[in-house]
Amino acid sequence: MLGGNEEVALRMLQARDHQHEEWHRETAGIDYYACFTLKHQMRKYFYFGDLLAPEYKQQMHLGAKSWTEQDPFRRPHYAYDRSPGWGPNAKNSWVDVRSTENLYLMRVTSVCLMAEETENNGTAAIYKQHLLNYTKTLLRIGIGEWDSENYHGHSIGPLLNLYDFAKDHQVKAAAKTCLDFFAAAGAVKYWRGGFNGPTKRDYNHAQPFGGSAANLLWVWFGDHPSNKNDHWEGDEVHQITSAYRPPEAVVHLAHKKFSKLVEIFAAKPEYSATTGHHSESSAAYLETQYIAHSYQMGSLTSGTSKDGGDVCGFKLLIWDDARGVVSLQAAPTGDAAHPGSPMYKTDVVTAENRVAQQENLAIWLTQDASLLGPG
Repeated sequence: MLGGNEEVALRMLQARDHQHEEWHRETAGIDYYACFTLKHQMRKYFYFGDLLAPEYKQQMHLGAKSWTEQDPFRRPHYAYDRSPGWGPNAKNSWVDVRSTENLYLMRVTSVCLMAEETENNGTAAIYKQHLLNYTKTLLRIGIGEWDSENYHGHSIGPLLNLYDFAKDHQVKAAAKTCLDFFAAAGAVKYWRGGFNGPTKRDYNHAQPFGGSAANLLWVWFGDHPSNKNDHWEGDEVHQITSAYRPPEAVVHLAHKKFSKLVEIFAAKPEYSATTGHHSESSAAYLETQYIAHSYQMGSLTSGTSKDGGDVCGFKLLIWDDARGVVSLQAAPTGDAAHPGSPMYKTDVVTAENRVAQQENLAIWLTQDASLLGPG
């Protein structure tokens, strides 16, 4: 649509949603269940809505009115039959119940926007309070799904929807506050197309432009010597069509326009603290980040997760004239070719480990290095 191919784009945007009869009968055949779908439904309805056929936009409105006439979360669903999985047939809800940080934000922002749009004020008030509580907790303790190379950008997308389309001035202000926080947190670790560690839920996307964090932050921050590679996340459409821009100071932070050398100490909360509004939650991870002239190095005192965990405890980005930055991998592992956390590859980290870092020096200790094998 943005590229000018309006006829084909409109046909795709108004195609029947998958499982429109099996799962979405009560919402006029519109998919208001899956969180990743919700995020894009909001942009379709509010931003591209004037280009949609009037009868299709009305269908979306009617579906949203039914969807938000009461809180859709855990509302009994006609398709529920105790099936395995995460659909309404498994979870007995009118909206996706999964609550990782990015999915939580897709859900609560979308329900809030559509409840407001359809004047279901009771539901809108419930979700406004969810969002205000989330914002307060975020500012107090930070992001539960912190600095995720895979999901940081996916949390930004729904917050852009909220900022662009919310009518309630407090909700809009909360959206901007959250966006400023996510942009600043990302700016600390974004550098010339790369995203430094340590990270939660890294999905082994260690290289520059490897995941949603670097891809989306690149749209705001650029600072890369060549054309971006051809990997796109799809969420960039929300940035391109949004009125939000990060504060100038955050852009300077991303470009590392400050006096160096700099050492940063940061505390990260436990995973569900923000989505559960646990504003008194203690720190679960302690990070050291060192920003030099030609490299950026970060670590956790607790090291990299072992036995299937999803935390990468060490990363190093180094300046490269042609490629922006390159990522050098190090880990207490027998498989040096596999970067990052062992969440999706067994036996990557086979021993308890800790990292001691002070400025430009890091010492990585393992409980029994002989377990790692050769190399």
